[in-house]
Amino acid sequence: MFLKTPEEFLQGFKVFEPADHHYTGPVSNQQSENNGSVFHEEGRILATLAYTLGGPILETGADQGISTRYIHEGLEASDKPGKIYSVDVHHKWPGADHPSVDPDWPLRAKIDADSGSYTAPEKCRWAFIDGDHRYRGVIRDIGAALRAGCARMIFHDTSPSVKRNPDNPSGGSDAREAVPEFFAGLRGWYLFDITTHCGMIFATCVDKE
Repeated sequence: MFLKTPEEFLQGFKVFEPADHHYTGPVSNQQSENNGSVFHEEGRILATLAYTLGGPILETGADQGISTRYIHEGLEASDKPGKIYSVDVHHKWPGADHPSVDPDWPLRAKIDADSGSYTAPEKCRWAFIDGDHRYRGVIRDIGAALRAGCARMIFHDTSPSVKRNPDNPSGGSDAREAVPEFFAGLRGWYLFDITTHCGMIFATCVDKE
């Protein structure tokens, strides 16, 4: 893997500056940065990818929808439009039980499903993977992204400081081991280890660009 700071990684993109989405949306869905979601510097990377790469996008693991908001803002400003297929078994925002109630995110298709077994209805440009953090769960989410045709994937919670927890799909993470071990056997894929608060790994396939 190629080690990059967030700023070094973003040098290859036209940076998009999003709002701090920990404090946007319904009050019940606002949260601080250290409360289990992406940090703002990580959301900035997601918004930039959405802005420069465009859609459609596969998002696995949405929870409170913080990462979704970052992706959605960048995608709204992109000249490569498309949908966000946001997959989670436990969406946690107002209206989550009513698929038609989603007035703030017109580009999002909310999918109530297990991310690893979900197949997107169309080819996606890239995927954000932050779902089941156990080793097999990470591998299954990679499989779903490959089935969707993603030539790029970015993973969350890959820092060495994020402790492994084999019994909890969201507590701790095996992503730092699972991601490089999986892609080591695939030709043309390159990995970038981004030193954000929780850690991110960006995987890109030069053969599909």
